[in-house]
Amino acid sequence: MKIKFITCIYDNLFGTDLGGRFNRGGHYKHSLKAIMNITIADFLLYTSEEEIEDLRNFFYAECGFTEDRLQIKTYDIRNTPYKEKFELYKNIDEVKQSDRCPEIQYAKLTWLEDFNEPDYDYLFWIDAGLSSNILFPDRYFPEDQGYYPRYFGSSAYTDTLVQNLVKYVGDKVLLIRKDNTNNFWSGTVPAKYYTEHHSEKHIIGGLFGGKIESTKEFARLFRESANTVLDGEKRIFYEENIMSLVYYNNQELFATLDFDIWWHEDERINYPDFDIIEHTTVNKSFYKIFVELENMYA
Repeated sequence: MKIKFITCIYDNLFGTDLGGRFNRGGHYKHSLKAIMNITIADFLLYTSEEEIEDLRNFFYAECGFTEDRLQIKTYDIRNTPYKEKFELYKNIDEVKQSDRCPEIQYAKLTWLEDFNEPDYDYLFWIDAGLSSNILFPDRYFPEDQGYYPRYFGSSAYTDTLVQNLVKYVGDKVLLIRKDNTNNFWSGTVPAKYYTEHHSEKHIIGGLFGGKIESTKEFARLFRESANTVLDGEKRIFYEENIMSLVYYNNQELFATLDFDIWWHEDERINYPDFDIIEHTTVNKSFYKIFVELENMYA
C-alpha cells in the first residue's frame, strides 16, 4: 500500500491580486517538516519558480529529505483551470486584503484530480501549515529546541495516525466536518445548488482524501460544482463552500470525522466574552480528531 500527500507553499502573496497570508514561509516550511515525521507516506509539494530553490535547499540540503520522499514541483498558480472565470469575478481590492488565495484553494482539487502516479493507493491533501500551536496544545511541542519547533513542530503526525486514517477511510474519502450550528463558521452557496439544502456541518479544506479512485472522483465533482456555481453566481466562493456542497449532494462517497471549535485549552489569545477552558471542555477541539485517530484501533 502506497500513500501520497499533496501540499503547497506559496509565500508572500498577501497584498497582491492573488491574496494570501503574510510572511508565512518559515511557518510553512517547518510545519511541513514536522508533518513529514509520517514515514509511511510520500509527499508532493507545489510552489512557484521563485521559491523552488529555497525550498529545495531547506528540505533536501538542510533537512535531509530525499526526492523519493518529497517531490517539489513548480506550478503557475495564476494559470489554473479557473483563470478566466476568476479574472471575471474576482474583487481585486478585497482579495488584496484577504489572507486566502482563491487560486490555491481551488488548485487543491485540481492537483488531486490531475495526479497520475499509478503506484499509489491513497491520496490526500494536507495544508503545509497544519502543524501549529494555534491548532495543537502545548504538550505536542518541544520546549527546548528553538522557535520553529516550539511553535510549528507538532508531534501529532505519526505513522500510526496515518495507518488508522487509511483503515478508517477504506475505499471512501475522508472529510472533516466542523460544527456550523452551535459554533457558526461559514455560510453556504445558495440553496438551489443542493439536492437538499444543509448548513449544519461545514467541510474544512486543510486535510482530506482517501482511496485514490474515490478522491479523484471527489475532485471531479468539485470541478463540476465549482464551475456551475461560478457561472450561476458570478462570484468566487471559498473551496470549503464547494466541498460542503459536494459532500451533502454525494454523502455515500465519504467517511467523516467531526469537531466543534478550532481553539484548544492552551489558547494564548484572551477572549473576554467566554472562558476558554469551559469552552474547550463542552466543545470538541480540532486537535482531538488526531487523538481519536491515534487511538482508534488501539
